[in-house]
Amino acid sequence: MASTKRKKIVVAIIVVLGIGLLWFLYSSWRRSIPAQDEAMERHVPLAFFDQAANEADYFHDMDGGARLTPAEIRGRNTWMAWTGGDEAFWDWLADNSFGTFDLLKTISSYPCSPAQEQRARASERRAATTNPNADGGYGESSYSDVGPTNAQGGHETGDRAYYASGVCDSAMWPQPGQPPYRYYNRDTRFCYTGLINQPGFVKPTAPDEYGLCLDRDAGAADSFDPKVYGRPSGVLGLRVYPNPNFDAAAKQRWMQAMKTDAFYTDPKFFTRRDLVRPYRVGMACSFCHVSPHPLHPPADPENPKLADLSGTIGAQYFWFGRVFGANVTPDNFIWHMLGSQRPGSVDTSFVPHDNVNNPRALNAIFNLGARLENGKQRAIETSAGPALLLPEVATHKPDYTFGVPHILWDGADSVGVDAALTRVYLNIGEYHQEWIRHISPVVGLGKQSPITVKAAQENSVYWNATQKRSHDMAAYLIRGGSPMPLAEAPGGADYLQADAPTLQRGRVVFAQSCARCHSSKQPPQPQTAGIPRLGEKGCIGDRYLDCWNNYWKWTETPEFKTQMTQLANDPDFLKGNYLSTDARIPVTLLQTEICSSMASNSIAGHVWDNFSSQSYKDLPSVGPVNLYDPIGKKTFSWDAPGGGRGYQRVPSLIAVWATAPFLHNNEVGSFTGDPSLKGRMEAFEDSISQLLWPERRKPFYHRTQSVTNLTVDTAALPALQSLGARLVGLVDDGKVKLGPIPAGTPVNLLANINAGGNDPQVGLWTLLRTLHDIKKGLGAVKGKSEAATAARLRELVPDLIGVNVCPDFIVNRGHEFGKELSDQEKRDLIEFLKTL
Repeated sequence: MASTKRKKIVVAIIVVLGIGLLWFLYSSWRRSIPAQDEAMERHVPLAFFDQAANEADYFHDMDGGARLTPAEIRGRNTWMAWTGGDEAFWDWLADNSFGTFDLLKTISSYPCSPAQEQRARASERRAATTNPNADGGYGESSYSDVGPTNAQGGHETGDRAYYASGVCDSAMWPQPGQPPYRYYNRDTRFCYTGLINQPGFVKPTAPDEYGLCLDRDAGAADSFDPKVYGRPSGVLGLRVYPNPNFDAAAKQRWMQAMKTDAFYTDPKFFTRRDLVRPYRVGMACSFCHVSPHPLHPPADPENPKLADLSGTIGAQYFWFGRVFGANVTPDNFIWHMLGSQRPGSVDTSFVPHDNVNNPRALNAIFNLGARLENGKQRAIETSAGPALLLPEVATHKPDYTFGVPHILWDGADSVGVDAALTRVYLNIGEYHQEWIRHISPVVGLGKQSPITVKAAQENSVYWNATQKRSHDMAAYLIRGGSPMPLAEAPGGADYLQADAPTLQRGRVVFAQSCARCHSSKQPPQPQTAGIPRLGEKGCIGDRYLDCWNNYWKWTETPEFKTQMTQLANDPDFLKGNYLSTDARIPVTLLQTEICSSMASNSIAGHVWDNFSSQSYKDLPSVGPVNLYDPIGKKTFSWDAPGGGRGYQRVPSLIAVWATAPFLHNNEVGSFTGDPSLKGRMEAFEDSISQLLWPERRKPFYHRTQSVTNLTVDTAALPALQSLGARLVGLVDDGKVKLGPIPAGTPVNLLANINAGGNDPQVGLWTLLRTLHDIKKGLGAVKGKSEAATAARLRELVPDLIGVNVCPDFIVNRGHEFGKELSDQEKRDLIEFLKTL
C-alpha cells in the first residue's frame, strides 16, 4: 500500500513538473512573438491618427499668447491632448496596482449630490464602527518631508505646514481620518494635488449616468476629435475614453454596485482585479508639464484661464503621492514611499520599476533651440545596435555619432530630441501590451529585458503615430519654451532693486564660480595631450570621466576665469544662452543624493535599452561614494555601478527665480504651493539661501511616520518569485508581507531593495533569505515597545543595506560650490540670478 502511494506521489510530481515545463516553454515562445497594440489588433490604419494641416488652435492663449505656425500648433495640440493609446495602460494599472491607484478617483469630486452625500456619511459611520482606530485618509502625518526638522533629521508634521502663504486654505480640507475620496474635489484640486483645472469646466452637481462625479463641460470644451483624442476630463493633460471592454455584463455589475456608490466607498469592489470601468483615462505629456505661467499667474489657481498657463514650465505643484495613490492608506508602506516624492517631482521609473526610489523635478523646458546647438558642441553621442532603427539616429550614417541634448536628469535620453519625445510615450503607457512583458510594473521583480524599436515599429500603430508627431512637438517646444525674465512679471520690478555695481559684481561671481556648468557659452578649452576636450568625439563612453576631470581642472585656472568673465560681460551673453552645459556631472563631485543617477531602465539589457546611446551604456563607474546610515548614525562607503549610472546632467538657470525649490529632487528650499509672484519669490529666497549657505540646511531623510507593513499581492508576482516567497515564509493571507515596519524607518531602506532583477550584486535567493530574516526579526518584536522595535531595526540595517541598490538616505545634501564665496559675493550673485 505504501509503495503504491509513493508511486502515485512520484507520478503526480512528474505530471506537475511536466505541466510546469510545458507552460514555461509555451510562455517563452509566446514572449518571443511581440504583442500588438489595440489599434493594430483592430486594423486601425495609421492615417486615422494623422493631424489636419491646419488643426484648430484651441490652446492659443497659453504660453504668453505667442502666434504659432501651423506646425507648432499641431505640436502643442499633441503635447496637450494626444495620449497615444495609453488610456489602455492606465486602465490596466488600475486593476494591477494592489488597489492603490485609479485616475477615475483622482479626477472625481465625490460626493456630488445630496443623495451621494447621505450614502457617503452612512458608509463612513459604518467604517468608524467597524474600525474606530483606522485612519482611512491622509492625516496630519501624511508626508515625511514637511514641517520642522527633529533632532534625528526626520520630518514629523503634516501637510498644512506647506500652506503658510494662505493661497490654499486648509480649513476647507477634510479632517484627518476621513476616507481618501473626501480629498479629491475640483474646488481644491490644485491645492491638494497640484493638477490644473481645465477652463470651461465646472464641478459636477450630480453624478453621470454611471454614478461618477466627473467635471462637467460648461460649453467651452475643446473640439478635438474624441475618437483620436478622447474627450477632455476637466483636468489638463488627462482625457476620457469609453472603455471598449464595458460590455452588458460589466455594465450590469457596475450599475448594481453603484446603487451604494461602491466604486468610491467599498474597497472590496474598487480593488477587484477584474473590475471593468465605464471609462478609461489617458495621459498626455502636458499632464506633467503644464502649470501656472510665472509671467501671467492666475488670480485663483483653482480657476485659471488658458492665458494664465504655460505648457513648458513643468508641473511644479504636482503631488505625486496624492495623484497616484488615491486609495492608499497610512498602514501600507507604499503610502509613505509615495509621500517621499516632493511636490513638483516624479519618479519616472515608478511604474516601469527599477527598484530605485528616485523622484526628479519636473523641470521646465527652456531655450530648446539653444539646447540643441549646445548638444552639437558638448554632448556628442554614438549609437549602436537596435537604436539605429530610430529615424533620427538613422540620419547620422555612417558612424551614428551626433550631438544631442540630455533630457532626463541622468542623461539617459541620449539619441536625439525626436526619439526622446517618442520614447516618453512608452514610459507613460503607450504600447504597454508589449513593454509590460519585459518588466514587472510597479513591483519591479524579476529580470528586465529590452522592448525593441523593431517591435514598436512593426506592431504599434500608436508608436508610429507618435513618431510622425514628434517633429511638430519639438517645433512647439522650441517656440513655447522661451525665457521668463522676472522683469516682465507684474510687480517683478519690485524685486529687482539692485544697482548696476551690485549686478556687475554678481555677474563676475557667476562667470567665475557658476558658468563652467551653467552657461552654454564657454571659452575654447585648450588641447591636452592624450585627452580629448569635453564634447569632442573621443570624449565619450569609457573615456568620459577622464575628459570631465580634465575639463574641471581647466575651469579652475585663472585663464578660464578671465576668459569666462570677458564672455559674461558681453551685452549679448544671455541671448540664446541655455545657461547649462547639459554635461553629465559625476555625483562624486556633486555630492548630492545619488539615487536619481542610479536609475537603470536605460542601461544595457534593461527595458529602455534601445532608446539610449552606446556612449551612455559605456560610461565608467564614478567609483566609491560615501553615504550615511541615519539609524546607525555612521558613514559607510558604497561602490557605485557604472554602465550609465552615477551622473547628473546640469539643469538650466533660466527663470531660476520661478523654479524653486532646487536640486534634482526639489529638496532644497521651501515649497509654498503658491504660484503668485510673491509665492515664487518666497520659495526662491529660501531655496537660494540654503543652496549658497549649505550650513543653513538641516540634513533630513524621508521616513515612515507610523507602524506599517510592506504588502504586495502574490497574484502580482512572477511565478518563480511567488514560489520563492512562499518557501521562505514571506506569504501571509495571499500577500507578501514584510513587517511590522517601525515608525522612523528610512523610506529608501526598503524602497530600494534589489528585487531579484538584472543587477548581479544580489541573487534572488540571497534576497529572499535576507527578507525572511528581516520578517522574522521584526515579527519577534511585534507588539513590544517602540524602543525595542527600533533597536531591532538598527540590528537589521546592515542586512538591508546589503540588498539595497541605492542605500542613500539624506536627500538635501550636496552642491556646495558656493561655500567658498563671501557673504557679500553670495548676495551679489543672488541679485544677478534674479535677472536670468
